[in-house]
Amino acid sequence: MANLNWLWLPFVPCILVLAHFAAKRDVGKLRQIVLSFLLTTSAAWVGISAVSAYRNSVSPREFDFQLYWIYGSAIHDGYSPYNADALKQTAAELNPSPDMLAELLFLQTPPSAFLYAPLGAFDIQTACVLWYVFQAVVIAFVVILSSKTFFPQEGMFGVALCTTLLLSSLPARDTIWLAQTNFMILLTLLLFWRSPAKFAGGFALGTGILIKPILALFPIYLFLTRQWKPFFGVIAAGAALSLAAIAVFGPDMYFAYFLDNPIAHQMPSALYSEGINQSLLATILRILNVEIDSGHPAVMPMFVVLALGLSIVSGWVIRLARKDDAEMPLSIVLTLSLLLFPKTLSHYSVLLIVPMLLLWSRRHSSFGGAIHAGGLIVAVFALCAADHAFVANLLSWCFVCGMAFRLKVPTSASDRERTTSPQLVVSGAAP
Repeated sequence: MANLNWLWLPFVPCILVLAHFAAKRDVGKLRQIVLSFLLTTSAAWVGISAVSAYRNSVSPREFDFQLYWIYGSAIHDGYSPYNADALKQTAAELNPSPDMLAELLFLQTPPSAFLYAPLGAFDIQTACVLWYVFQAVVIAFVVILSSKTFFPQEGMFGVALCTTLLLSSLPARDTIWLAQTNFMILLTLLLFWRSPAKFAGGFALGTGILIKPILALFPIYLFLTRQWKPFFGVIAAGAALSLAAIAVFGPDMYFAYFLDNPIAHQMPSALYSEGINQSLLATILRILNVEIDSGHPAVMPMFVVLALGLSIVSGWVIRLARKDDAEMPLSIVLTLSLLLFPKTLSHYSVLLIVPMLLLWSRRHSSFGGAIHAGGLIVAVFALCAADHAFVANLLSWCFVCGMAFRLKVPTSASDRERTTSPQLVVSGAAP
């Protein structure tokens, strides 16, 4: 798979160059050729993804889906997933390794149990097949929403481009290989992205946060910017799904998350610094070679100072950003989330597809044009292929902050005229 990463990398700029020139309406023949090429590459990546899913379904690998199935089986049998002894008892038939036993903890929120409980009704191979079928449906919605959001006038051309860029990225392929939940987070993010000022958008965002709290900075952003409709949508999602979890799984299971949280009391400290963890915290821990004996590593002074610095810069740039552009601030919050979340694993960088597609959709009107937007996309692909997802996340944050700063409210009459020019067309998701 590592060879495939580097073999594919030279094709990424080629695809972007072809897509750029084929987007012009007066090059019909070239457009058809490029569309055929994109359909071929997207079909090839769909096939590669299907093969990866099939291989994992035949013999589910340790961790990830095996953990999901263990959670589901314990819940299906009437146990709380926060009961470590019940999880170990359920896992016994899989003969887990000591490393897997050390991580056999349900670290997710109580409402996320709705995702895993149905898996316990089937044997692990059948459950894995059904899980991948569900994931395939989610990916299809992600591709369609991405195309409609960022390339609303491109039709099948936009769908093929989104499919190719998404499925060919290493974080997306790792997500499929590991049977992870990142595509569900990406789907809820896109639903929010399309309705960032509406209650329904906030409800979708809140659902994603309960699945995986990497998007938890967004409600803080909504609160600080007084966007009350989506903010209360997030609150409503948390309340509704929490009440449903209490009704279905019982109050003991629900409140165990708050009274005996495995993240605070049982999670191995090594998980904060393992290689797959590409957060700012994990990077600091590895560089300084710090061993955590007690307490949460997020309280270490260097991380706190850097996190505050990144947050202050992000807030300052967002404050300067154009008020009629909702997407650049969201891109800043998203990339900042990938940096600050303590458990940002390398495959979480699949979320970068959103700012990458946004910047590519604006290449005709934004500073730097196609060269800068395409350069960022190629750099992200290369850094992720080299197992430097943290650098890819940091570079993306720097890029979107710089872009938002360049597009800040114009100060001169000539700048104001250029800003309101019909050529500066943003994507269809902007309000």
